[in-house]
Amino acid sequence: NGAGPGWERARAHWDERARWSHEAGVLYWKVDWGVYGRNIAYREMMTDCARRYAPGLIVEHALCQGPFEPDCANPIALAGREEYIRQVLQAGDALRTYDIAPEFTHATTMYRAAEALRLSGGSGAVINVEDDAILGAGLGCSLGVMRHPKEADMVRLTYPSRIAEESVRALHWHRVAPPFPAGDTPFAISEKQLEDAWYYPKRDKSLWPCTCDEIVRQSAPAAVSRNMVLPVVEAEGEKPFVASSLHPDTGALSLAALPRTLPGHLCETPLARVAVCGAQAEAPVGLFGHFGAVEITFMEEIGARRVFAQDLCREEAVDVTADVRLEGKT
Repeated sequence: NGAGPGWERARAHWDERARWSHEAGVLYWKVDWGVYGRNIAYREMMTDCARRYAPGLIVEHALCQGPFEPDCANPIALAGREEYIRQVLQAGDALRTYDIAPEFTHATTMYRAAEALRLSGGSGAVINVEDDAILGAGLGCSLGVMRHPKEADMVRLTYPSRIAEESVRALHWHRVAPPFPAGDTPFAISEKQLEDAWYYPKRDKSLWPCTCDEIVRQSAPAAVSRNMVLPVVEAEGEKPFVASSLHPDTGALSLAALPRTLPGHLCETPLARVAVCGAQAEAPVGLFGHFGAVEITFMEEIGARRVFAQDLCREEAVDVTADVRLEGKT
């Protein structure tokens, strides 16, 4: 509660850790769960210790929660959750969207990222979307990478191995379009929701995500954008989740099509035609995921331009002008 000998001992503890971090060159605190995991005052105290004794140290907080989005039909529970997110976004330098079930990497993280943007209220905190590299690149968020090329050799449950190169591409893109704070720019969140579903078979219930013989469903906004209007997404059947952002400093435009988990299809991306506008001709465009077609409208005429494409895991760009259609600003 911010008072008493126990509180002073805790502050002395974190003052000391902040000094240690400063002397050792530690640059990031990832503050996870514990007895005080939902105590905003305690988290604010930790951040204050870092500010005083370790200038430059980034403090990342979180809403500690289970892997699935809970039923928020209870207005009291929802109000408490939203108020905590508003406060924790002001309590540090980054907010981590927290653990998810791998089968719902994109749906659950998309929901939580949109929720954080909606509640950001001018916050200077960056949203960390954990290991969702495609979403992090598309939405201007930081990452908590938890994958490795050796994962291909691991014995797994139902979900596929995560592609290590996805993280490399996202991190290379962050050199061009660094993650930017939640409250820095306007945002738009689609009213339309998409729902993913997956059946967890009978198994040891202690296995993550600790559920069995159950169909789990997760919903999220169909599209989210930052500093630009929402993309227009067209498809004959199911659509992917789509995220986009226009970087406020570099002008780079990012566009990501996120996989879905649907009956019989685990983490696959439905191919859609995606149209965005507001791109700057002098700034790069980053495309992440799989598309049926992409249409980009720039702020000026680009008809006489040449177009180069480069895999962010490769050293060379390729002239693809002959393979694209240039018309006016599009």
